[in-house]
Amino acid sequence: MSPKGILIAFLVVSLLLIGIMFLVVDGRNNTVLEKSPITKTSTPKEAIETLERENSQEATKPKEDSKLDAFGTMRTINLNEDYNVKQRLDSLKSVIQSKEFTELKKFSELSEKLITQIQDIQQTLFPGGLDKHDIGESPEIQENNAVFFTQKNNYTETATQFLAKLDAFENAIRMLKQKYSQLQNVQAEVREAYTGGQNWLDYNFKDFPAIASYAKLKLLEDAIKTKQKEVLMAVLRNE
Repeated sequence: MSPKGILIAFLVVSLLLIGIMFLVVDGRNNTVLEKSPITKTSTPKEAIETLERENSQEATKPKEDSKLDAFGTMRTINLNEDYNVKQRLDSLKSVIQSKEFTELKKFSELSEKLITQIQDIQQTLFPGGLDKHDIGESPEIQENNAVFFTQKNNYTETATQFLAKLDAFENAIRMLKQKYSQLQNVQAEVREAYTGGQNWLDYNFKDFPAIASYAKLKLLEDAIKTKQKEVLMAVLRNE
């Protein structure tokens, strides 16, 4: 198998593992989490202490193992993790609304715009959602390329906007690192450095099946959310 074939296979497997998070599960695993006690009036220190306490409590809860049958069908899974990430990001964002945290607020807004752009591209690749399509029916390489590249191999408007938002996100972290010493060990980049001598977009999205690009976008979205949470918590912890 060629290196690109191996990479595609890896991405498809990654997507399947991510996709199972959205399957219907047993009702006992769908408990609704309590709303975080963090409010707009919470101080940064109070917010971080609350989130760290929630993280500690979450770590002590028994986690039910995921069970897969021979066909890879998810039978039981805990869906709380994705909800936790969103809930805690929302809690952090509620604390940075004051003028004191203008830069953090702008960074958070850039993050949300980038995530929205990624989700829009995913919808373009698979209108109506992934579950509406038979991903084994066609690799849809031409359809995938059309989203990112013109017939003359230039970047489409969608691709140009996507790259611009990625640049803005990473540059915002670099600027925050200059202001906040507690971000010294936080890496600004969410894109892999290795591109095989090609441009990042070409290396990651050109001549791939649509499902491979979808998987990469999902992994990138998760990395952005994790980075956003890492930055906000690092800054607010010492404020």
